[in-house]
Amino acid sequence: MAERNGGGGGTRRGRLYGVGAGPGDPELLTLKAARVICEADCVAVPDSGSGRRMALGIVSSWLDGQEVIDCATPMTSDADVLAQAHDDVARELASRLDEGKDVAMVVLGDVCVYSTFFYVAERLRPRGYEVELVPGVTSFSAAAARLCQPLCTGSESLLVTPASADGLDGRLGAAENLVLMKPPRDLSALAGSLRERGLLDGASLVSDLGLPTERVVPRLADLEGQVGYLSLVLVRGAEARAAARAGRPAGPER
Repeated sequence: MAERNGGGGGTRRGRLYGVGAGPGDPELLTLKAARVICEADCVAVPDSGSGRRMALGIVSSWLDGQEVIDCATPMTSDADVLAQAHDDVARELASRLDEGKDVAMVVLGDVCVYSTFFYVAERLRPRGYEVELVPGVTSFSAAAARLCQPLCTGSESLLVTPASADGLDGRLGAAENLVLMKPPRDLSALAGSLRERGLLDGASLVSDLGLPTERVVPRLADLEGQVGYLSLVLVRGAEARAAARAGRPAGPER
């Protein structure tokens, strides 16, 4: 990491790194992410409760005695509760940075996509703390690779949106291809909306990617039962609509 001694022999603040750990498979951790984690003085990991420290599990083989800081990030939509949690995490990390320690905060997927990290960084950057980002493999890129299908080709558009977003029905027709993040456990309503727009035959689901509980459903229409929290739906809308016009099933034999 960077030299910590400032002018006049003083100790400068440490640097905060936001590190994307990828979707779950430790082999998808980038070389740069591994190096930053190895060299950091402290490694911070989100903890959503019930032992959900998944990012720590992905990077654990790269730890060599660094302090591990648990960052409580409750799974709630209560804005006040979340704001307080992010304030607490920022305060905890600032205490290490003020000691001149570099901190790597590790998050699932890519640090720039729906990441907890930015809620913490936006509290520290205005106070003069140095922040550096290390991108990671996104869950939807890895899911598309697992399904052996493209996210988009040629001039097609791709829309990435939470499946719970307000106005989702309108968004379903806004792009040729879709990534629907964090869908509800019961997908019946979402499947119905996709069916109404001729998109269901082009939809697939991947859950717990890279974990022992991984589940891959190439055709969402064939899904039975509920899905887990770490799920996403990929929709090849352009392919589904073209297949519908031609009166054939979407996609190759799966």
